[in-house]
Amino acid sequence: MPAKFVVRRSKAGGAPCAAWISLAAFAASPTLAVEATGSASTNLFTVVPSVTLQETITDNYRLGTTDRKAEAITEASAGIRVNSNAGRVKGSLDYTLTARVATRDTGANDLHHSLAAQLSAELIDNKAFVDVRASIAPQPISVFGKRSFGSSTENSNQADVLNYSISPYARGLLGGQVQYEVRLDQSGSFSSASNASNSSTTSASASLSGGNVSGLFGWSVTATHLVSDFSDGDQTESDRVRAVLTHAFGAHVTLSLIAGVESNNFAGPDKTSYTNKGLQVRWIPNQRTSLSALYERRFFGNAHAVDFAYRTPRTTWAFSDSRDISTTPDRVTRLILGDSYSLFFVQFASIEPDPVRRDLLVRAFLAANGINPKSLVTGDFLGSGVTVQRTQTLSFALQGIRSSLTVRSQFSNSARVNRLFVGADSLIEGTRVRQRTTSVDYSHRLTPTAAAGLTLARLQTSGIFDAQESTLTSLSATWSDMVNARTNVSAGARLVRFSSATQPYTERAVFANVRLTF
Repeated sequence: MPAKFVVRRSKAGGAPCAAWISLAAFAASPTLAVEATGSASTNLFTVVPSVTLQETITDNYRLGTTDRKAEAITEASAGIRVNSNAGRVKGSLDYTLTARVATRDTGANDLHHSLAAQLSAELIDNKAFVDVRASIAPQPISVFGKRSFGSSTENSNQADVLNYSISPYARGLLGGQVQYEVRLDQSGSFSSASNASNSSTTSASASLSGGNVSGLFGWSVTATHLVSDFSDGDQTESDRVRAVLTHAFGAHVTLSLIAGVESNNFAGPDKTSYTNKGLQVRWIPNQRTSLSALYERRFFGNAHAVDFAYRTPRTTWAFSDSRDISTTPDRVTRLILGDSYSLFFVQFASIEPDPVRRDLLVRAFLAANGINPKSLVTGDFLGSGVTVQRTQTLSFALQGIRSSLTVRSQFSNSARVNRLFVGADSLIEGTRVRQRTTSVDYSHRLTPTAAAGLTLARLQTSGIFDAQESTLTSLSATWSDMVNARTNVSAGARLVRFSSATQPYTERAVFANVRLTF
């Protein structure tokens, strides 16, 4: 019998106090029953091994324009998922190894890794900690090359990319009033493609913060040293000291004044010093609404960050708009409220405040409703230098009794800081890269264990030349069902169309898979 998740809304959540969501458990041995009561103190540790077998039949395996080749692809995957909310280690790890075998083109057989890990460990009680983040996922090498969905087709412009970050730190109190934090961070980005740039970043920071007894005023000072090294680019260094003075206007509004200095060689071979100034406003009227707006004058011009989030008992709304510098390895620490998992993670905050227990709840909900947690088309790409990036994201999620709808749109504009440097990435082909992604996911639960879904996704890319414009569009329909607490089956079909001046193609495919957990 499928496990049942009992969900009680907290009093502050604004939803009915006795809301029940019956979810088919996709991971349990023995059968896992989780009662989300809002208590963050309950210990929770789960280890869920799994195996998946998927068969895909496509009419254009090589994604060719005229030389279309039909193929049957078998993908066998072995995975493990670990969740911990007990003891000194908290977080989750999800790893899958997939072997892909083509029926005709056996020379294209290969292995793929998939990893999503986010762990925090307490080394010394309330004093020393370490955060670990890691991911392995497919990414395009060039945004102006051929684009595709998934791993069941052959695309030489796509590579598996490892992003990681290891960050030990210590924090505590000085004199009982001033808080301190000292942190080291080593992060990197490595690609399986020989023609892509690898990169690493090492940073060290120290910060002091405090405030007055009344809580009306607060302050912080942070010093940071950062070194970024790109295998197909230059090594860059940056030093920055940033001071923030904050004043609270009532219980819901704070205003912060920002001042500082920085020195870097991002724009040239020699270090240059700059002054910084800015301000930030935060407004949090209740647990369901938050707004933050930041403006700073930096060496590359104006930097800003606007974040808005609002949720009701059934919906989640999120908007963000930012402009800042970006180094390739820092994508491992980014959290963009864009994919289905992130949207429902916010939506379920009133159901389960504890993030580890909420992670289990959200993943079970997505599995029971046949929703792909990472269905948003990513517009990221591999770079070989520091860039200035403008990103705007708008997301919406609706959770019905039996149906769910998520709508997401994101726009990004990237340009290299050093316009004179020629690196081995997409920006070598132009001074900017613009990308717009849009996706709509609709899911409907047919029975307590079965669901059907429809996904429409679109990715538009452009540079400074007309030949660099392309559009990738995908329409897919899926059906899934829980045979029992350990077995999930699904089937579907997709239509993919890539419009490009140089490498256009159309692909149609049907697929089916079975997943077993132990």
